[in-house]
Amino acid sequence: MLKNDIKIQFAKTVKLNLRRPDHFRATVTTTQPVRTFFYNGKTVTLVDQSSGFFGTTAAPATIDKTLSKMEQTYGLTFPLDDLLRSNPFDGSSNKAQSGQYFGIEMIQGKTCHHLAFQHEQLDWQAWVEDGPVPVLRKLIMTRKLEPGSPQYMALFSSWDFTTELPDYLFNFDETPGLRRIDIIESVPEKSAPHPHPKHTQH
Repeated sequence: MLKNDIKIQFAKTVKLNLRRPDHFRATVTTTQPVRTFFYNGKTVTLVDQSSGFFGTTAAPATIDKTLSKMEQTYGLTFPLDDLLRSNPFDGSSNKAQSGQYFGIEMIQGKTCHHLAFQHEQLDWQAWVEDGPVPVLRKLIMTRKLEPGSPQYMALFSSWDFTTELPDYLFNFDETPGLRRIDIIESVPEKSAPHPHPKHTQH
């Protein structure tokens, strides 16, 4: 949100490779690749191509547990993490305060059902493809309680449920020129230690 309530939308592309229950890879691109996330059932590696840094840490044996650990321990979330979970969106439609069905619409040349749901803090809309494979084609989320009510929109294309994904796709091979850094645990604000007045740390 800019001055005078002007809203600006930024675009990025996420390529997601998923092999349940214990492998995923996500690459975020703007005009060029900027960030890649690897999970191979044993470790998580975060690579920031724009800064030239990467970090690796041990991870649990499933995607669900890994997502929870990374968020709770390190304060990190992954692109499209709701889709990575074994129960995508965790029954969000059942937990909604209200919901509507707006009929059939065309999204990227696909016939889709348009649905909308309202929660206390979040409104979201989903366009689900009509047919034997009801994949998500478009998603809009609006955070109502945040200043300016920021909105997130995602378009989904190139779904592929048949190609077998090999192990090497999910393993990070260190590239010359990248520098390793430690992934530091986050400290919740309420439990953050207060420096002693006579021994303030810098």
